Amino acid sequence: MNRCFHCGSDFPKDFDVIWAVTPKQKEPVCCLGCKGVTEHIYSNGLGSYYEFRSELAAKPEHNNANSQFAMYDDTDYVQLIANELPNNQFEITLSLDNIHCAACAWLIEQAVQPINGLVKVNVNTVNQRATIVWDNKLAKLSEIFSRLNQIGYPATPFKVSSTETNIKKQEKEYVKRLGVAGIFTMQVMMIAVAMYFGAFTNMEPHQFGYFKWVSLALSIPVIFYSAVPFLTGAITALKAKRLNMDVPVSVAIYGAFTASFYQLVTTELTDPKGEVFFESISMFTFLLLIGKYLEFRAKSKAILSNVNLTSTLPITSTIISADNTEKQKLLKDIKVDDLVLVKAGQQIPVDGVIVEGQTLVSESLLTGEFDPQVKSVGDHVMAGSTNTDGLIKVKTTAIGAETTLANINKMQQSFADFKPKYSLLADKIAHWFVLAQLVISTLTYVGWYFVSPDDALWISLAVLVATCPCALSLATPTAYTCVLSTLSKNGILIKDSESFDRINTINRVGFDKTGTLTNGQFSIEKELWYEENLKGLSLSKTELQLLIVQLEKLSEHPIAKAFNHKHWPHIQSTSLPIQINNPKIIVGNGITAEITLPSGDLVDLAIGNAQHCKTTHTGANVYVSIIKEQQSIPIAEFNLADQVKNGTTTLLQYLRSLNLKLVMLTGDKSENVAKTASELKLDDVHLGCKPEQKAALVQSYQNNGDAVMMFGDGVNDAPVFAAADVSVAMGSGADISKQSASIIIVKDQLHTVSKLFEYAHKTKRIIKQNLLWSLIYNISILPVAMLGFVPPYIAVIGMSASSIIVVTNSLRLLK
Repeated sequence: MNRCFHCGSDFPKDFDVIWAVTPKQKEPVCCLGCKGVTEHIYSNGLGSYYEFRSELAAKPEHNNANSQFAMYDDTDYVQLIANELPNNQFEITLSLDNIHCAACAWLIEQAVQPINGLVKVNVNTVNQRATIVWDNKLAKLSEIFSRLNQIGYPATPFKVSSTETNIKKQEKEYVKRLGVAGIFTMQVMMIAVAMYFGAFTNMEPHQFGYFKWVSLALSIPVIFYSAVPFLTGAITALKAKRLNMDVPVSVAIYGAFTASFYQLVTTELTDPKGEVFFESISMFTFLLLIGKYLEFRAKSKAILSNVNLTSTLPITSTIISADNTEKQKLLKDIKVDDLVLVKAGQQIPVDGVIVEGQTLVSESLLTGEFDPQVKSVGDHVMAGSTNTDGLIKVKTTAIGAETTLANINKMQQSFADFKPKYSLLADKIAHWFVLAQLVISTLTYVGWYFVSPDDALWISLAVLVATCPCALSLATPTAYTCVLSTLSKNGILIKDSESFDRINTINRVGFDKTGTLTNGQFSIEKELWYEENLKGLSLSKTELQLLIVQLEKLSEHPIAKAFNHKHWPHIQSTSLPIQINNPKIIVGNGITAEITLPSGDLVDLAIGNAQHCKTTHTGANVYVSIIKEQQSIPIAEFNLADQVKNGTTTLLQYLRSLNLKLVMLTGDKSENVAKTASELKLDDVHLGCKPEQKAALVQSYQNNGDAVMMFGDGVNDAPVFAAADVSVAMGSGADISKQSASIIIVKDQLHTVSKLFEYAHKTKRIIKQNLLWSLIYNISILPVAMLGFVPPYIAVIGMSASSIIVVTNSLRLLK
């Protein structure tokens, strides 16, 4: 036999086969893990598994030590991952690996069942989960995990977000109320249909009256259970001195029931008069609940697509201790600077920096970019991303609420709670519409009472139901919930919800150059040294190069990154003979520090733009000067090259197609800027701008009637971001919470910007469609219902259909 008996792996050539001893014979296996699992299965009398399995088992891990599951003996941890039941019992849902067929489920159940204290185990092969109930006094969760691992089915606690749990709970409640309404409505309708078609014609009058009382009894569960949420919602609204959609519905249901009950109790049992409509009320409630349930399912789809992101993180992680040993630790107990081990296929639980290993990381949950990114030592990784390839060690820089993922989640919640002007308008319209609806239905009743008293009540109730403005109130919230999910999947985070609402008003777009239109990865293209000045100061070029590199390390500006040991490799083995004191970064200008010359003079070394270095020279990106006794001594000039980003030209063409004016606001004024501006064909270019000057320029555009969107890299852009109507930072990294922009493009890719405009325009269009449809429907159905041409059941169908159409239209934003 050339394959492993347990997992089916082919044996390599000249492989020294390992034998698993079974009651029948010895079986060849490929490793000690397969040997241990095979012998464990047979020793527990579960050998039938190998006869009935439809697929080969997965290869188990070698480490089956119980110590790795010790954390599951912690009662606090058990309460965190399991549901506590009476009598010290707990219930947990586990995600199981390697389940292939019914034989797997049988093996798992048979292997775990003998554990003393186990109450119930149920394995679902479809979703690869197991529900386990155990007595925590008699059995330990670690024992259950160990047993599952021993037979080759490693398990992890399955987590459901609170949002998903609440939605499932609400759905169950909907189904129960709908079921009760459906069952009893059918019974009432059987009696009603028999009455309508003359089946009771030959009955005695008192028998006819008896069936009316039976109809009352059958409708009570529908009215006082299935329809209660409408009544509760109406009472809550009235207590808050507001009118919502539940008010007219409750008036219709309970008003009709009261009128029918009054007719029934005030007439004799043998009196054929006294019209009752218990069947109509029950059918009305049943149809209404169907519409509400379908609406709930559609809304749930939008909500669940945007469910709490942090719920995806693992509960525990592997930590490398100071003695270089591995141990499991609860995610909540991990601290900054802890060393986290992340294996292939695992989610990265923290924000951090890779200190060992190289891998491919999928950041689709955070950035919407599905292609894995190569990450190696020194690269940042974010919580929620997935290690798809190698083994890495990550030094923690942020945990819990400070991670990028948590900040994304906060922004999503903030955006989901946001009510744009369209929504506020719709809320106001709906409130007054309900009031007008109640008045009109009352007038309809009075008018029909003098024309046809028997029809007055039902026509007025039809008016109440048919014109209920549910769709009007759903027009904007569903659209914004859906677009939130889509924006997040495309790596767009909305920190200020009103900014997204203002995108449709923008007519001018401003760009910072470095890191926004260009890559922001500068390289020194040309350098000029003033050798005579250096000699006069008794400084060597190497010493100055070392000083420049050391000072620029203090700055986060992209230009500073160009000055490094890679550009001047000869300085790597040279020590710095001159001490640097009191370094100061002047935002938008440069950096200065005090140094002591060989002569003993204390001077300032200035690196930055021409103004900062007090030089009259122009045309370079960076200047270096020695400031001695208020006099500037030029030392060096540098011309830096920065390439235009891929996709910049395409984006600018797209923005021009929207008739937007494009302008560049940059602090750079070198020849390279003019070249870039010419290449991109911008409408306006402002060079050498300080941060406050950028803000002033934006305000001047606004004073001329422009609405301005500003793009930057988030560095030194706080003043102009504050001034702009909409501000967008390109790329977030680990400092997402520190950005001053109102919108963040998580992945530094310009093509995403077109999605931002596209969905802003699409959202506005869909909201307008929703509002227009809602108003047209309500205005059209009102006179028809008042004339008596809309039976109550048609009114219910029309109202439900209008709401479902609005929600379905909003769901297009998920695509």
